[in-house]
Amino acid sequence: MKPFLLALLIFGVVACKDGIAPPPEPPRPPQFGSLLLKLEHIWGAGSSFVCNDWLVHPISGDSLRFDQLRYYLSAFELEDSNGVKVVLPPNIPLIALSGSLFLVSIADVPVGSYRKISFDLGFTAATLQQNPTATFLDPLYGMYAGPDTGYLSVKSSGLAPASPTGSFQIALGGGSAAQPMHQRLSFEFTDGLVRIRHQREASMEFDVDVSKIWSVDMPLAQWYQVTSHGQQCVRMLGNLGTGFKYRHLHD
Repeated sequence: MKPFLLALLIFGVVACKDGIAPPPEPPRPPQFGSLLLKLEHIWGAGSSFVCNDWLVHPISGDSLRFDQLRYYLSAFELEDSNGVKVVLPPNIPLIALSGSLFLVSIADVPVGSYRKISFDLGFTAATLQQNPTATFLDPLYGMYAGPDTGYLSVKSSGLAPASPTGSFQIALGGGSAAQPMHQRLSFEFTDGLVRIRHQREASMEFDVDVSKIWSVDMPLAQWYQVTSHGQQCVRMLGNLGTGFKYRHLHD
């Protein structure tokens, strides 16, 4: 073989060997944004709900005034258009109302496009174990009913002239520290996908109709004191869950 051709062949072999095993590209770090839930609390057909205002129940016509309304949300989860569920970082916000609007901010949400959100009204024992030092679990917030009973999921009280005592008291949950009460809620986004972008915030709005606590078969005049952990509490927690309605996205 001529020297020129031999040199060309050797050069080609070396070049091929150099191209076979290029250094691997480093993996891209995960990217995260944030999600803001805007909870607009209403009373009946669109009236704003505000503690310490006198209200009239849209079904029974009973007058009442809330001194307080507090409840927990937890176990937030998003689902993408392929049905893949993404569990969001553990978080147990306490919604303690003064005005009608309450904001829940969720950080470290993986970048992506999502079609559905789910969360618990209240929380499970597993969620509690993941968040043993969550700020709003401090007994000073008034939602801890003792070592045997555990945490309440919903707490409210106020005045109700139609009740035998002239007041009402709702304390849903408890009964067992190992079995807190919860209601799973899920909502599909009817106006598109929520897009989580890196280091940016997307938001969505919900209405929460507080009047749903009482219903046709559970009128205020009879269900003015519900503080046990039995079926009464389960039904009333389910009633409040029906008051959550998805409105629209802002991304």
